[in-house]
Amino acid sequence: MAAENQKPSKANAVWLVVGGLVFLALAYGVYSLLSSKPGPKKPPVTTVKLLPDTPPPPPPPPKEPPKEQPKEEPKEIKVEQPKPIDAPPEPQNLKMEAMPGMHLVPLVLAR
Repeated sequence: MAAENQKPSKANAVWLVVGGLVFLALAYGVYSLLSSKPGPKKPPVTTVKLLPDTPPPPPPPPKEPPKEQPKEEPKEIKVEQPKPIDAPPEPQNLKMEAMPGMHLVPLVLAR
C-alpha cells in the first residue's frame, strides 16, 4: 500500500507523454490514409489498334446436302389403250305413225 501513495516520477511522465504522441501520430496517419480524397481524375486513354494488312480468309463454302440417290422407278405398266370405235352406225330410218288423237311415237323399223 505504500506504492499507491507514491507520486509518479518525471521519467514516467515523459514516457507517458511520448507514448501518447506516438499513438496520436499513428492514429492520424491511418485516418488520413483511409479517408484520403481521390486525386484528380485522369482522362481516359484512347487506344488505336491497327488492322492487319491482309483481309480475313473467306468463309467456308456452305455444306451441300448429300445427293439423294435416285429411287428405282417401278417399271412402267403399259396400259392398253382402247381401240377407237369405228364410225358410229348410220341412224335408222324412223317412220312416224300415229292414230288420230294420239301423240306421235317413233317406231323403229327392222331391216
